[in-house]
Amino acid sequence: MSTMDSENNPYRYGSPVSGAHFVGRTKELSAVTARMVDSINLSLISPRRWGKTSLLDVAAMRIRTSRRGAVVSASLLKTPGLGDLAGALVTSIYRVPGGWRRTKDGVADFIRRFRLAPSMSMGADGKPTFTLGPHLSDGEYLRTIDEVYALLNQMTANRPTVMILDEFQEVGSIGDSMAGFFKSLADAYPRVCLAVAGSDRHMMEDLLLTRGSPLFGMTEPIFLEPLPRDVMFEYLVGRAASSRKPMTDDAANEILSLTYPVPNDIQRLAYEAWALADRRIGVGEVDRGMEEAISHQASNYGSVLSRLTANQRKVLIALAQATERAPYSAAFVSRASVANASSVKKVLTVLEATELAVEHGGLWSVDDPFFRTWMLQA
Repeated sequence: MSTMDSENNPYRYGSPVSGAHFVGRTKELSAVTARMVDSINLSLISPRRWGKTSLLDVAAMRIRTSRRGAVVSASLLKTPGLGDLAGALVTSIYRVPGGWRRTKDGVADFIRRFRLAPSMSMGADGKPTFTLGPHLSDGEYLRTIDEVYALLNQMTANRPTVMILDEFQEVGSIGDSMAGFFKSLADAYPRVCLAVAGSDRHMMEDLLLTRGSPLFGMTEPIFLEPLPRDVMFEYLVGRAASSRKPMTDDAANEILSLTYPVPNDIQRLAYEAWALADRRIGVGEVDRGMEEAISHQASNYGSVLSRLTANQRKVLIALAQATERAPYSAAFVSRASVANASSVKKVLTVLEATELAVEHGGLWSVDDPFFRTWMLQA
């Protein structure tokens, strides 16, 4: 056991993970990677924090390393405008190993490949970042994105190429015709795999799986299911064993009872418990870890709850008290103390859209287990 392994917290949360922190998803990873290699467009759909971005990142890493593949990616959540998206895609394709990276005048050679020259600056990571002027027309931004796609297509002769667009449910907020635009690019460059991912199930289904939608039938959908509980149990115990603080079976089960099935939340609570433990992680450390995690967000949780209407608070608190399979039943309406089933339906539409409540497998619950625990204590 190395000093690094024994002294550093073995759990990670809050950002995509890879390596020893990437757990399970063997079948999904193989499926995604195979489709990227074979130029089959795909869509990955899962609730937020279930690991879809990590899965895409690991698949992209495999494509780059084992297949010398070219991968361009952007998150539509981080590119709210058309110019932002165009700049992010230009930057991403520049970082793909290509002819312009091996020449003395590589940046100039790269910029000449676009009819509208992007501006270059050094990013926070010390690498070139490209942007386009803020006053260009939508058509000029779209042409630049088309040129990125065309450059990627030129690389398909001897390696797989992939365009990854994460948080794709935001495509409509960037432009009304953007879904159709990406359909046209996928049709024009069939050797490039278009891989889109999204966390809003209803919006993704409307975009990709509803007959008559612009992207209907364009991608093969892959839905992420919860990782098996025993897989997460083995991960928790195994990661702790690699450090100087082993975890008891009871502690691992306590973490899962409080946070399952969301991998990010499982790792977050395990992180707090490990940090608080002296020599061993037991149930007491897990419970104190939950209190510690809640304390970091208590002020924010109070603000979130205060912004809800009375009916929204009632329904959310009722879901915190117990998950619900029949939220429109008379029993739940009575338990939540709201007027009728119609009121519950309106409330759940808002709570789901704001990611405060989630429905999976027909069961409704509070999305954030730390927020749920805070509400039960308040």
